[in-house]
Amino acid sequence: MGQYYQGRKIGTCKCMYYMRREEAEELANQGARDDNGILFRTYLEDPSTRWRFPFPDEDGGIPASCEYDRGYNLPAGKLKLCHQDITLSNQPKGCGGNINIFIPCPHSEAFRDLIGTGKVKESNGGAGSAFLRARYQCLIEGEVKTLFECARCGCEQWLDAEEIEEFKRYTLEWAEGYNTKGKNPGYPGDQEKYDNIVEILNRIS
Repeated sequence: MGQYYQGRKIGTCKCMYYMRREEAEELANQGARDDNGILFRTYLEDPSTRWRFPFPDEDGGIPASCEYDRGYNLPAGKLKLCHQDITLSNQPKGCGGNINIFIPCPHSEAFRDLIGTGKVKESNGGAGSAFLRARYQCLIEGEVKTLFECARCGCEQWLDAEEIEEFKRYTLEWAEGYNTKGKNPGYPGDQEKYDNIVEILNRIS
């Protein structure tokens, strides 16, 4: 079921990919309801409701043409992540008979076990490092937390306080290559990207 506010699409089935939690809080303080008559306060108290992650470049308002499935990828480092199967679709040329093939995420233990048997092979370089994709904010155990997904398989997960600290520490080390401050003139970094990563990390909880 779709959610709308004053005719504006804000999400589907309580996945509010077109509204930030902070906007919902303002509406809740006004006693506002969505177009289905549901109080925004009710959504905010429901742990199954997800809100769009507060991307810095959308601080002035979420564009009407924005990506509904937008996320921001950051390296997971040595964090132990959750994974799920990836679905591959295969269809013979020129006829029907489409089938779905399910394989473990290339970052999972199950996939590495398959590699060990020799029955599955990776391309040169393999799957590389795992990345977490910041997607939503939601209420988890009474706290507003960032909801991530594995950038490869899409398995959703959140991090506890200790994991968040480790995640931010590792990401800052990884991002330092983009930081031009204090570096020699001509250093081939990307200060705008570095500053954006730092701001993203400040908004992750």
